[in-house]
Amino acid sequence: MTANPQTNVSETTTVRRAVITMWLVLIGAAATLIPAPAHGVPVHAAAPGAGTVRLGSVMEWGCSYFAAGKDATGREVVITAGHCAPRRLGAAAYFDNARGGHLVAQHYVPGGLDYAAIRLDRGSRVLPPLPVAHPPRPGATVCKLGRMTGRTCGTVTRVGADTFTVAGMRMLLGDSGSPALNAAGHVVGLVSSGDHQALGAGAEMKFLGAMTGVSAPVPVIFARTDKVARELHATIGLRQ
Repeated sequence: MTANPQTNVSETTTVRRAVITMWLVLIGAAATLIPAPAHGVPVHAAAPGAGTVRLGSVMEWGCSYFAAGKDATGREVVITAGHCAPRRLGAAAYFDNARGGHLVAQHYVPGGLDYAAIRLDRGSRVLPPLPVAHPPRPGATVCKLGRMTGRTCGTVTRVGADTFTVAGMRMLLGDSGSPALNAAGHVVGLVSSGDHQALGAGAEMKFLGAMTGVSAPVPVIFARTDKVARELHATIGLRQ
């Protein structure tokens, strides 16, 4: 007995509508909890990945970030995921609800490099940057530091030209941009997304369940920070 193509299309559409509805509910609930923007110089996260950055609007859900060094102007730079930012250089950056910088570089390729660089305003304070290292090898353990789930660890399963994938690591919405650290405490990657292709049938619902903490973790794709640092050195003069 073969499946009815029209039925499959209908079921797929229903699932997608359910996913979209759940996303809207989550975003709407989050928006009601975000206060009006504060003014003044922010004190940035006490630990890498622990703070929240919102680009373009304080009504965004927000992502994690970490210190990267200084650019050619001598100003401090922090990095988050590129998909967290609008495609508009100069967009304002809000750190834990206080404006503290603006977007100076962005690169986002789904399943590939995914980063955004933010130049901090004068007087803003940030932790010293952690050293950047080459990507880990398959089988190695890495741990990420995110604003939603804190420190969680997993095992590297694949290493590519621009990314690597980690299995068994808990991650939630808002952890994008979190730094991944190797055993020496060096930054090797930043959280980009869940690996949708590894989920098989029902990928959308599995992904949503994992991102909201109601089902098992999905494999996580990290952008390689050695590649990110190299590109940012060429574009904004980034140095540690």
